[in-house]
Amino acid sequence: MNWRDAIAYLLNRLRLDDMQSRLLFSSALLVFTPLLLLLPLQERTSSPISDPSVYRELQYITDIQNANVQRWFTEQSSFVELLSNLPSVRQGTSADIQLVLDETFRVQSNFTALTFIDASGIARASVNGPLNLYLGDRDYFQQAKQGKVTLSNVLVDRSTGRPVLVFASPVHGEDGTIRGVITSTTQLSHLQNILSSVHFGTTGKMYIAAPDGTVIAGAALDMPSSLIRRLDGFKQAQQSQQGIGTYTDYLGQNVVAVFKPLEIHDWILFCEMDLKEAYQHHENKLRLLLIGLGLVTILALLLLFLGQEMFLRPLRHLMHLAEEYRKGNYMARLSKQNLLLAPTELRHLGETLNANAEKLSTMLETMDIVNKVVTETEARYRTLVEKSMVGVYGILDNRIMYANPRLAELLGYELGELSGGMPVHDIIHPDHLLEVQQRMKDRLAGELVDENYEVKLIRRDGQVIFAEIYASLGTLGGQPALIGTILDISERKKMEDELRHLSMHDQLTGLFNRTFFEGEMQRLSSSRHPIGIVIIDVNGLKLINDTLGHASGDALICNVASLLRLHFRGDDIVSRIGGDEFAALLPNSTDQQLGNLLKRLRTAASAYNQEHPELPLSIATGYAIATPEITSLEDAFRQADNHMYNDKSQHRESARRLILNSFLRKVQGREGTQQKDIQHMQMLITKLAQKLQLPDTLIPQLQAAVRYYDIGLLSVSESILSSKASLSEEDRRHIRRHPEVGQHLVESIPELSGIGDWILKHHERWDGSGYPMGLSGANIPIGVRMLSLIDSYEAMRHDRPYRPALSFEETIAELKSQAGRQFDPQITESFITLLYELHEKLVEATAKTK
Repeated sequence: MNWRDAIAYLLNRLRLDDMQSRLLFSSALLVFTPLLLLLPLQERTSSPISDPSVYRELQYITDIQNANVQRWFTEQSSFVELLSNLPSVRQGTSADIQLVLDETFRVQSNFTALTFIDASGIARASVNGPLNLYLGDRDYFQQAKQGKVTLSNVLVDRSTGRPVLVFASPVHGEDGTIRGVITSTTQLSHLQNILSSVHFGTTGKMYIAAPDGTVIAGAALDMPSSLIRRLDGFKQAQQSQQGIGTYTDYLGQNVVAVFKPLEIHDWILFCEMDLKEAYQHHENKLRLLLIGLGLVTILALLLLFLGQEMFLRPLRHLMHLAEEYRKGNYMARLSKQNLLLAPTELRHLGETLNANAEKLSTMLETMDIVNKVVTETEARYRTLVEKSMVGVYGILDNRIMYANPRLAELLGYELGELSGGMPVHDIIHPDHLLEVQQRMKDRLAGELVDENYEVKLIRRDGQVIFAEIYASLGTLGGQPALIGTILDISERKKMEDELRHLSMHDQLTGLFNRTFFEGEMQRLSSSRHPIGIVIIDVNGLKLINDTLGHASGDALICNVASLLRLHFRGDDIVSRIGGDEFAALLPNSTDQQLGNLLKRLRTAASAYNQEHPELPLSIATGYAIATPEITSLEDAFRQADNHMYNDKSQHRESARRLILNSFLRKVQGREGTQQKDIQHMQMLITKLAQKLQLPDTLIPQLQAAVRYYDIGLLSVSESILSSKASLSEEDRRHIRRHPEVGQHLVESIPELSGIGDWILKHHERWDGSGYPMGLSGANIPIGVRMLSLIDSYEAMRHDRPYRPALSFEETIAELKSQAGRQFDPQITESFITLLYELHEKLVEATAKTK
């Protein structure tokens, strides 16, 4: 309940419903309230000190002096701190500092002495102070060396014998160390002047006392400290609280005092006034208050009488006339006698009511005729509007005074809620609010503006929709209004945004596309700042597309795009400008920044490959910088492109080997693929080559063939390789294609191109029943014949889905049975001999171990 509700409730409970009773009640309050206030005031006259106003005056004076004292200390501290921060003080010699002190002392008269003390405590420069004297044991020197401006306790000037204060500020060298301390000495007479600058009463006095009660400055420096320490107000101020109280001073006078703690050395500021003077001041205030209350009472009675005659009676006549109008009696009128004593405003109101009544009588007769015509016409148009599939509105004074059902449905409101005077700004998005308000204002002013425009609207549920608004000037209730339609175009705007996004972004990666990149190149070509250009090309993408399919290639492209998003800045323009090529524009970049960026990219690519060896990522990069009036963006692009191709040429083979090894790991990790001991097979083919006395230069190719001969199985689906059922003819065709795929993969690496023919033919058989070419006998390369033999041997000594591993004797028997059919008979014989030799060595080694 607010205060208006509370007053209304009180008036209702007191049955003060009419104006006369309320006027009488208000007058009574004006008369009796001052009298009621006199009762507590009369009680307080016996003791003025019980009245907080006495203390408030002293507190006010104390606060003023506290601010003056604090300001004086702040000014002195700030000045000595400013002096210590002068470059000639921080960097200069003792002679330079002496010149600064002399000039400062000449223009600044607030100090009695200025001194510079070096870090060792020796006074090296001084005006009216000690020179070449050790001052390092002074408290203010030790505190200032801690890095802050400090103030000494009250000291005695050796030359004058007067009490002084010393302000000290550290002097920092260029390296940040403290090279010394600047001190300024000022007499306590300045504080004495501040305290005596404010006068209050004839007996008012101000003091500053130390924590032990010793008076530092004030009207009487000889006031006993023991007296001050006993005062409760002084004790409260020592506890950082404001103290008040009365006491008998050292002269035997009864005084009232206020104590306030200062921030400086826990000093206490207090002011006192003779109790009699404070009492007299209180009595004068009370006397004036009584006179004022009497005048208020007389004025209240006078206002009551005038209110009755000048306001209440005319208002009653006006209310009676209004009641007649409410009943429909527009023939009633006010006479001049009714408003004889009324003020001008009320007389004018009565005359206006009489004139309006004349006009209303005439208008009502005309309206009866017009309403019949309007009602019929309105009914026809309302039916048409309310059935419309487009939102229709009527706006008057920035409020929606009409809405058809379609508009209410569009905005998610109830029809009555929307058309009941809802403010227009409730449905307009803040982005377009000022524009819509200006358009409405211009349209109502008759200016030529576009009748159609697009804005964002806010539905009741908070959803934002796009709408096309048509607005024309019309009338509602006879007043100028805006009449128009609202069409929901959210779907159209969404499609436009999608088309705009697609026109600027690569559909696969979401990065900017080549069209946008070229547009930015043209826009930035006139930049006066350096623009960095980075070109990135994905190595081995064609190899991955051809081997693993375009889905894997697309995944690789997306991985590269994700890597670029992580390492380029938010305002860099990163684009995919080709199938395997990316480019970026980096405003305000340096050569070092671009070099570091490419290092981070390569490091990130290596880290990615360690986590995702199944689809390795290899990139070639190049960069250049376009500088204003030196290198154009087009030239920088060509330079970056050339650098990228150089990088690609240098690392082409290592990139393909990286991809090839990943393919090999993928093949070896697939279910259904024969698990083989590659190192054991390489050892066997090496020893067999030596037994057949083949050239040593052939051995590395044989070992490479052992490693990569089955890599073509990558093109065969895992479901075919792991199937235990009979394979269809289509599945067999897939399997028989893997030698061709393997040949294509290894020949992509120049140093492995020599074994491509062997991998193509490694499923040929001695009797010509193999694939893919059906070669037989010596037409099969010797490396292939050796590889076929060792591959079969490796299969025999491991478990297969359809049989367990064969024993050594079973393996020898199987090899002999296939000699002349699957294997070269002579090589088979040599291989069996080799196996026996190895087996005997194994038996002997086992026996020795036992």
